[in-house]
This record gives sequence, C-alpha cells and structure tokens, in this order.
Amino acid sequence: MPEYLLAIELNDANSDDYKTLHQAMQAAGFHRFLATAEHRSWMVMPLAIYRGWSSKSVNDVLAVVKGAANSTVCLNKVYCAAVESSGSNFDEF
Repeated sequence: MPEYLLAIELNDANSDDYKTLHQAMQAAGFHRFLATAEHRSWMVMPLAIYRGWSSKSVNDVLAVVKGAANSTVCLNKVYCAAVESSGSNFDEF
C-alpha cells in the first residue's frame, strides 16, 4: 500500500483551525508522528505535516486533504503537497 507524506498550509490560522485540521486528518488515517530508525521512540512531525498509508490514488488522497482543510474556518488555504512512496521508507533517518 502506498505511503503518503502530506503538507497543508493554513495562512492566518489560529490554534482552533489546526486542532480541527489535526482531527480531520487523523480521522482520515493520516498522522503527525513517525518512528525513529530503531523504532524505539516516536517523533512528532512539524505542524500540518502528515503521514499515512492508503490504497487510494494520489488524486483521491488530495481530495481527502482538501476536505480536511475545508473543515477549518481559515479562509486562506494551500491544500497540500503529496509524495507517494512505493519503495522508500520515510521513517528511516
């Protein structure tokens, strides 16, 4: 199953906007954490960067991200940048 790394920018957003965004992305199966190379601990990724696995196409994942961003009241949004991985492992650093 492809792995996605997603970024969403909410310009002029407040903490409630990001809380709403985090909840929507988590409900869609995308998270803000990754394991260290040894898998002994977890690291939180920067604000509004998400990671997850999905059998959906890139366009379908982008639609999910757009919906999550639109769930906020922030009016100035950049929906996302997505990276699909078929063989790399984002959590090895």
